[in-house]
Amino acid sequence: MGWCNMSFLPKNQNKINLEELHNDGQDFAFTLEDSGLAESLKDLDIKSLECNFNLMPAGDLYTLTGQIKFEPNLICSKCAFGFSKPITESMNELFYIKTDDLQKSDKRKKSDSITGNDIFCNELNSKYLIVSEWIREIVVSATPYSSTGKENCDDTCDNYQKAVKEGLFTPESEAKAANNPFAALEGLKNKLN
Repeated sequence: MGWCNMSFLPKNQNKINLEELHNDGQDFAFTLEDSGLAESLKDLDIKSLECNFNLMPAGDLYTLTGQIKFEPNLICSKCAFGFSKPITESMNELFYIKTDDLQKSDKRKKSDSITGNDIFCNELNSKYLIVSEWIREIVVSATPYSSTGKENCDDTCDNYQKAVKEGLFTPESEAKAANNPFAALEGLKNKLN
């Protein structure tokens, strides 16, 4: 099996027809610049993205396995300075095409047999996998919503230390002590003794 670059798809038409896949599967590889993916992710401020995956039919299901590497621009939740962080996500997903004749009870049976090993099965409304929408979902779910530039921002972040020295931030330990309602009682106790 060879790698298939997504740029063969017409501009802004980044769909894969699952019913036209080879029986032994197809490999896909693409970057942020391919097939309208940049347009789909432009509001997420991604520096780079590289995705490789294999799509293979398996009866009435389609398996997708692969890896996505991307580097979003983030803002430190401590010091509000920007930084970028490389993220790698492995993908192992199942898809099936929703049919009108599939009853709710049939869906439950199909889902239960598939999800027995904690694998989620994605339901598609058509025979097309829209790559940009699927990749966007993976990127959004893998991007941390609250992150710091380093493990222990108070001790190791130069930006945070600089902001504290300039008076832009109060260190957490001082802020906790100042906001402690019992701090006043501690002072009274010392005066009484």
